[in-house]
Amino acid sequence: GDDTVEIDDTNVLTSADGGDGDDTLSVDNALVAVVNAFTPAELASFQAAFTNFEDLEVRNQLTNDIDVTDFGDINSLILGGGATTVMVDGLTTGGTLCLEGTSTDITVNMTGAATGPADELNFIMKSTGALAGGILEAAGVESVNITTTDLNTTPHDNTLTLEATSATSITVAGNAGLNLTNTGNASVATFDASGVTAGDVDFISENITGDVSVTGGAGNDILNASATIA
Repeated sequence: GDDTVEIDDTNVLTSADGGDGDDTLSVDNALVAVVNAFTPAELASFQAAFTNFEDLEVRNQLTNDIDVTDFGDINSLILGGGATTVMVDGLTTGGTLCLEGTSTDITVNMTGAATGPADELNFIMKSTGALAGGILEAAGVESVNITTTDLNTTPHDNTLTLEATSATSITVAGNAGLNLTNTGNASVATFDASGVTAGDVDFISENITGDVSVTGGAGNDILNASATIA
């Protein structure tokens, strides 16, 4: 089944095997700091102790930089308490970052994105009310897929500034709105919010120089592009 194992800097289990299913290793920010300070030998021992986990969750606010590969073969990170200004390393193309609390500035250093021709980042914003996503930086990523998840029945719109200067495609889907500021992303050719079923989508394009195809969602959207709209 789908299991969750919780550990922290004062209670590190000897070992844990997630087994089959979509399993989550849940840690706190203090443990991230401890792992960052491990020697190579200590890190190897820690990594060998936790196997078959697909998702990594930081339960409280993340204030430390994090490398998801320090915690195993993981390509999905859940920030349950949001984040301050942090760097996230180790995600590969197709990886997922889920934000469940306010963030200031998250830099995703996707492995291989500097040379890969078709790198993809999935970004989820999950909350009961308007979520301030701050800045999301994703250098070298060509496709950014944003999902907004409203956890109750009260409509709300989230905010996010995206800095992904290699991006050619941005998609937005979900049941909450999004005010997206598109900063310096001059290569975007497609913005598709047709998957948004509730809430309003504001797309603010600052530096698009070529033609761009823009599709809105179900709400009262404001779509602002600086070049030809197809």
